[in-house]
Amino acid sequence: MERADLFFKVGVEAFSKCEYAVAAHSFLVSLQLRESVCGKYHADVAETYAWLGKSYWYDMQFALAPDAFRRCYDILLQRPDIVPANDDHSRKMIETWIVKTFKVNGITYGSAYLEVVKISSQNQAAGDALLQQNKTAEAIEYFEKAQEMEQSWLLMTGIRPSLELADLHFKLAYIHAQDNSLDQSMSHYTKALSHYRCMQEATTVVSSAVNVAAIEANRVINSIPEDTMQQQHKPMDSAAI
Repeated sequence: MERADLFFKVGVEAFSKCEYAVAAHSFLVSLQLRESVCGKYHADVAETYAWLGKSYWYDMQFALAPDAFRRCYDILLQRPDIVPANDDHSRKMIETWIVKTFKVNGITYGSAYLEVVKISSQNQAAGDALLQQNKTAEAIEYFEKAQEMEQSWLLMTGIRPSLELADLHFKLAYIHAQDNSLDQSMSHYTKALSHYRCMQEATTVVSSAVNVAAIEANRVINSIPEDTMQQQHKPMDSAAI
């Protein structure tokens, strides 16, 4: 954690000097380290995402700021016990930042997005709890509900996919692979990879996710018997068309 804390301090110092691009890079590196050690739903991770969102905002990287604030918001929803070290990073303030970043991107119904996030977050929390109990079938139902909420927002607004939607596809792909539902697994891996690559310019965190998703997708492909693959790609008989 020492390296993560060091990069975080560099980011805060750069931010105080209005060196927002440097700050964003430092926070991204800190995020990778903190998430790998602490997991996704940790106070330090939430704090770092808040700083990252503000760095993007003041660097006028308005297309990148919403995802960072969204990640922070997700953590605060899942962990109401977290008391942010900075008053500007409270749940209420993060809601304000999300609405503000949507407005500058030409989307005037950021408040509706907050409701989507809340419902999606509730379903993901329920799915994660069931997954820990090895109740995969029930967990899938909740993850799919969360995915539908994220997808409906994407279709409604026409904006690019969120990191959360990509992660949900990745999670569903992994679960289906463990259950040997390989067709469904590959379908979700393909969507996850597509969403990650759509956003790859955004963060190094996404770049790492692309690599992991690609490795997992290849593992699933290699698990499918060759005769099954040939059958799946067999040209359709003209009578069947």
